[in-house]
Amino acid sequence: MSRSLGDHSDLLLTNLFKRKFSSVFGVNDRNAARCMSTCLDSDPSVSIKPKVANITFSTVTSATGLPTIAAEPNKPRSSSHRKQDVQSAGNSNERSKADIVDVELASTVGGQRNCVQRVESLPSGAVLRVTTSDGAVFDVAQLQTDRNFRYISGWSLPIFELSARYPTSLLSRLSYTIFHNTDLFRIFKISPVKFFNFFHSLESGYWDIPYHNSVHASDVLHACYYLTVHPVSLAFGAATSPDSPLPPPLPTALPLSHHFSNLELMALFTAAAMHDYDHPGRTNAFLVAVEDKKAILYNDRSVLENHHAAASWKLLSQQNNHFIENLDAAELKRFRYLVLEYILATDLKQHFEIIVSFTEKTNEMEMNNESDRLLVAKLIIKMADINSPTKPYDLHRKWTERICEEFYEQGDEEVKRGMPITCYMDRNDPGVAKLQDSFICHVVSPMATAMREAGLLPILPGLEEPEMIINLRHNHTKWLYELEQLEGQQNSSGHGSDRSGLNNGVIEEEEESNKTESSLDTLQSDVQKCRTKDDEYI
Repeated sequence: MSRSLGDHSDLLLTNLFKRKFSSVFGVNDRNAARCMSTCLDSDPSVSIKPKVANITFSTVTSATGLPTIAAEPNKPRSSSHRKQDVQSAGNSNERSKADIVDVELASTVGGQRNCVQRVESLPSGAVLRVTTSDGAVFDVAQLQTDRNFRYISGWSLPIFELSARYPTSLLSRLSYTIFHNTDLFRIFKISPVKFFNFFHSLESGYWDIPYHNSVHASDVLHACYYLTVHPVSLAFGAATSPDSPLPPPLPTALPLSHHFSNLELMALFTAAAMHDYDHPGRTNAFLVAVEDKKAILYNDRSVLENHHAAASWKLLSQQNNHFIENLDAAELKRFRYLVLEYILATDLKQHFEIIVSFTEKTNEMEMNNESDRLLVAKLIIKMADINSPTKPYDLHRKWTERICEEFYEQGDEEVKRGMPITCYMDRNDPGVAKLQDSFICHVVSPMATAMREAGLLPILPGLEEPEMIINLRHNHTKWLYELEQLEGQQNSSGHGSDRSGLNNGVIEEEEESNKTESSLDTLQSDVQKCRTKDDEYI
């Protein structure tokens, strides 16, 4: 080999000492070259995967019975602490051999799959049509220039307009666009056919129900994308020693995708698309109460979340859908661990536990720590899952109508079964404003506040605070005003009002009563400014 020790000193020392080869080979140019040719691929700029198998840990328990996590793979594309070196070394306009992708033609003749073709990237103007195993057709070149997704970087993505335009393929199209924008196809050599086979099968597995459908999955995926690609100024990880005379450095605004490894990013996007797969439109409590077979299978614990994870992973494991086929064993183990962790974190029973864990260790968190990045990613997918109150009011209202209708359908079934009707699920006594007030105060606001204080929410240029917070405040004020109007009507009709339990335990700043139309006008101007800046930034 012609490489010198100086060119790869850090890389060599890492591999020598990690694998205890130094005692065998010694540390000198000639022996180091022998070690490098034995342990590493011939081109470190493309891959530095050791040929010795990576040591990974159980995703459940160790040999001692203690819970462990899968170790981060020793590969630049999947390791956050080696990601930046590879990115800086790879800033070339030349196409690498990683740009050559295998495209399997999904059309069949006599039940046999056609031969595999090799296509070097996608030349300008080229048309590449992919037909999935279930017959859906996707024009890859058209997807890369689809102006319907031009607002994908904005928080106010017109998700319902897109779902009307692509009623059976929105999730697949959005997933492709996000993977393409973040370069995941090239990095992990993803087959477009297997990618579309999986995501379209996944999309088809979402039920046609009011809320927990493929549109919601698309919305959560988009929210994860938004929260990871916009610059944020983290309020942790930059502290100095207490004895240092220097002030802590100012946070540098970087997107979270800069801190996450590519594998973590792909796992987050995949989990977002999978997180409510095969949702029946009923709550965990309902499934447990009726002794549903899924509740029995998962011992009444995170029933739906376990089902979403298991069923969607089974779908991904099918050969025609296995778009992660080019991951090595360590990467696959880590990817599966992350996807399962992200999906299971969406159980609202874990909501406050995750928030408390985050707030208790915020000051000590470091984004070069795997467990800390895992916690941040859980916050992202959880915030994405409950993002409706942080959207502009018109979008928030539509999502509210959808979740309420799904609740009412469960209430109808509870009536048929002779069960007590769950609170807020009686269509004859809706209480929509109370529901949203409680949901915002008890669930959304604590998480949004924790993320804002940690610097995890993007602030667009020209705004003084995240537009998510502006929208949340505005929407909450609207619901409080609606509550007051309803109470006024009840008082005038002699029925009185009962707000017992309402805002129980809510932060004082969220408890202001007597909201007036003037306060709505003030907030409306803030929202309009937010939307204007959003459009300018896009």
